[in-house]
Amino acid sequence: MRQTKAGQCSKHNRHLIDNCTRSNGGGWSSSDYGYITLTLKTDTSKKLEFPAVGDRLDYSSGTLNSAGSEGDYWSSVASGSGGAYLLWFNNNSVNVGNGNKLYGRSVRCVRQ
Repeated sequence: MRQTKAGQCSKHNRHLIDNCTRSNGGGWSSSDYGYITLTLKTDTSKKLEFPAVGDRLDYSSGTLNSAGSEGDYWSSVASGSGGAYLLWFNNNSVNVGNGNKLYGRSVRCVRQ
């Protein structure tokens, strides 16, 4: 059975999370943003850093939500006609999912 691009994206994101050690930094508040660092377990020199910049889930007003306490990052893979896959996290967990493209989310990590 051939796997779809969307299925590959979800599997790839889960693989990334499962093969990295996660560490937290920052204060996880609106005045001292939190961030996560994902470090490859087999090569600790390879790291990705994601700040908790929040999202804009109210697309009509553009209001920024959860800045400092949550991070939401789009992947490049569509999910249906109006969605895309994403990576999201807070100070307790890292997850993969999909969401509506109308919502404002970041598109890449800050540091590799």
